[in-house]
Amino acid sequence: MGDPAEYRGTGPIEDVALAPEMQWTVADKKAALEAAIGVYEIEPGQWFELDWPPTAHLYDPGNVYRTEFEPCETHGEEGGDDDCADCQDSVREVVEDMAQWKWTTALRINEIAFDRDGREFSRECHFEQGVEVATTHQDPREILIGPPGQGCQW
Repeated sequence: MGDPAEYRGTGPIEDVALAPEMQWTVADKKAALEAAIGVYEIEPGQWFELDWPPTAHLYDPGNVYRTEFEPCETHGEEGGDDDCADCQDSVREVVEDMAQWKWTTALRINEIAFDRDGREFSRECHFEQGVEVATTHQDPREILIGPPGQGCQW
């Protein structure tokens, strides 16, 4: 996309940015479950479920800036030369802050329960949407913007 600050769509960039592709593994899910154990207390007969894979949300689009033009030694007194590669190379894009993606999912705590006849069944006893399971970083210049939604214009 270039510099996220140059985005000129009608909606926030966070709403139209396409998440980078991630290859989630069983180990990633296990790590997320282990992290949930550290945050949420469960009783005997209870267990966690996570919707998987998680969903990404652009949390921070990052920041890119351009360096100032500085003429090379040969063209310093002339104020620079538009045809000189050394003069033109003085202007560079610098990533000041990487874009940050937060990956979230829904967490359910289920428990074993019994009906009036003593039959065992499971039921959801807690639900939480938007549980953060990972944060990834991306070069802001590589953020892709998706197609506008219905009724949205660029």
